[in-house]
Amino acid sequence: MSMAGRKTVEKIFAERLEVGAIMIKKVLVLLGQSRYEVLRRAAVLTAKGFEKMGCEVTVADTVNRDFDVNILHDESYDLIFMNQAFLFGLADSKGNELISTIKTKICGWIFDDVLFHYRRVLSNHYEHVMLLSVDGSADKIMKLMKPSLNSIQSMLHGGFISEKIYEKKTIDILCPCTLGKKPQWKSEPSSLEKELAGLAINKWRVRPDISARMAIEEVLEELGEKLDGGVLTGLTNPVIYVMDSMRYICRKTILETLAEENFKVHLIGQQDENEEYPENVIVHGPMDIDAVVELFAQSKLVINPFPCVYEEGAHERIFTALLNRAVCFTPGYAFLEQLLGERIEYIDLNDMKDAVGRMHEIIDNYDFYRPAIEDNYSYALEMHSWEKRGREIIELLSK
Repeated sequence: MSMAGRKTVEKIFAERLEVGAIMIKKVLVLLGQSRYEVLRRAAVLTAKGFEKMGCEVTVADTVNRDFDVNILHDESYDLIFMNQAFLFGLADSKGNELISTIKTKICGWIFDDVLFHYRRVLSNHYEHVMLLSVDGSADKIMKLMKPSLNSIQSMLHGGFISEKIYEKKTIDILCPCTLGKKPQWKSEPSSLEKELAGLAINKWRVRPDISARMAIEEVLEELGEKLDGGVLTGLTNPVIYVMDSMRYICRKTILETLAEENFKVHLIGQQDENEEYPENVIVHGPMDIDAVVELFAQSKLVINPFPCVYEEGAHERIFTALLNRAVCFTPGYAFLEQLLGERIEYIDLNDMKDAVGRMHEIIDNYDFYRPAIEDNYSYALEMHSWEKRGREIIELLSK
């Protein structure tokens, strides 16, 4: 069928709204606290997707001193939506679990590993509550720990788009991070936790395409243990430490290699007092997300300095790079390679020679690669913007 003869998803849903097939017509979007405004901005852009689906949207800032908590009990809304599920697990003035007192359907979207939000996820048992996660493996993990919970639905990250197009890219390489502090244990580890973490990190060094949880699970299997709910609940401390160690090692490997190659690299973030960089590395301080996206739009290459953080997901930086006509370099893993294939470039942390060669090639011949970059942009605009995620969420909740 030709494109002219096909209806857009938005038009189909608008027609279904008219006949009352979709029950979500009025949405309350709640903004919470967010470092560098990332998730607040993402929520506003996701809300635009709700509007494209024909929904009437109200955005309320819970951080504002004038926020009226009574709006949560306004039953004219069909849906209350929030990033990071920040109302989950909170109590009201009478000591009741807040979301249990709300009659409207509630949707919370989690962007970190679910182990970081365990208390919030425990609220995911009410009939009117739905949790989303950017990692498709989240449901499997939480069902191990608490089988009675509702299913956690998978919803990938979206990406940010600069309002300005830079025909002439002035930044060769943008790596949106700094090295940061060495990983610290969240609580004092036992000798067994230290041993387990050390074995898992060594396993990941050999196979950097696996996640912290996958590495720990393999170590446990070798030790004759099975990763069930009881074991996983007791492993939160080493899992988080291994995750943090993987991030640190990944960043250190990438940044040291880029410095040795004399690339002119721009970094973003808080610089630790012990961090020193050569002259070819420019360190921007902490920036809000809008300013960061402007740097993405001015960059030829963007490096995602994260290993396999999500077993079945992808970091927002990857989509943001594509949406701003930059070539993304990132450590690869099975899900990501299946999702994006050759639209991105992959980094082997154990041997960056090939990736470095590709970086030189693309920087020196950026105009030659423009057609492919434009194709990636068009693909990402259709499939991976925050607005697209908003449309997908309404579709999911309307089933």
